Amino acid sequence: MQKGVIVLALLALALAVAGCQGGGKTVSSSSTPFIGGSEGLRVSFVENAPPTEVLDNPKPADKTQVQKFDVILRVENVGEQDVAAGSIKTTIGGIYPADFDKTNADLQNVLFSVKRPGVATVTGVKKDPEGDKLPGSIEELTFKDLAYIKQLEGNNEFPIQADVCYKYTTKAVGDFCMRADLTRTQGGVCQAKGTKPVFSSGSPVQVTSVDESIGGRNKVILKFKIKTLGSGSFFKPDALGTAGTPNCVRGDFSKENFVKVTVNSGVAGLTCSGFTSNNAQSATGDVRLSNGEGTITCIQDGINVDAVQKANLQIEYHHLISASTKLLVKHLPGFEATPTAGGNIVAADSSAPAPPPVPTKK
Repeated sequence: MQKGVIVLALLALALAVAGCQGGGKTVSSSSTPFIGGSEGLRVSFVENAPPTEVLDNPKPADKTQVQKFDVILRVENVGEQDVAAGSIKTTIGGIYPADFDKTNADLQNVLFSVKRPGVATVTGVKKDPEGDKLPGSIEELTFKDLAYIKQLEGNNEFPIQADVCYKYTTKAVGDFCMRADLTRTQGGVCQAKGTKPVFSSGSPVQVTSVDESIGGRNKVILKFKIKTLGSGSFFKPDALGTAGTPNCVRGDFSKENFVKVTVNSGVAGLTCSGFTSNNAQSATGDVRLSNGEGTITCIQDGINVDAVQKANLQIEYHHLISASTKLLVKHLPGFEATPTAGGNIVAADSSAPAPPPVPTKK
């Protein structure tokens, strides 16, 4: 009897918690700066766009016979960074555009802002003051009226792949300890050694750790480790903070597997190895990702107070992700292409009556 009462109480508690989490929100901690997550944009094909199968063209000389279809890409921002529509570029590949009654410009390197001029921004996930997660926006990108305009010998399957290149940013906050005299190990509000707390915004690149060590009486050494957690490929963007068309070129080893990072400690005297100092308390540089990981080493000098300080990092990159499906083009028999006396190929209607025989001379 007691066990039954306990089970009922637990069920009631679970229902109460579920009720508090209603309204389409996901509850998270209100004491942390970010919601987190390992994705930015998420892309997929809308159901039946493209369809699983279409027919070929029974009369290649007559485009009115073709079966038209759309390719619609669903784009959802599940990370915490807003993305300008002009910073999203899509390429439909796997098919030869001309065979599907399109030009290269129709399917190659198409900006989201061109297809959806009314959409300025694909907004990211937000966190309200209570820690509740507010979802990001979902948009659709349509490539209209594709059609296979040729005649096949038989059924053929074609791959369709959408490559989406977009500019994204990760923001991270990590603690470090400052002591007026770092040679003293007793007392103080913190210890200037060891691994420190760090938080990253929802994105496919994360700051996974901050390690602090003592570099002198008024100096600490900070090591930040960054890592790619999401799928896809990563490329160094243009100058930090600039807008413009994203560029994801596989095989461009001067940009592929690089990200641009800015570290800001908020305290004068910051330098980072290989970085350019922006001012007394921040520095910017490129970080190469080896097997998806990179390390930044910084020195914070000039410490003269006891305090826990926040180091802010901003990581910018172009991210290339893909979605793929298959399209079966079925051959419609009855209009087979046959050569004429002059050697030209024409479509013959096999359902039509055969022409009368040509008389032969005796």
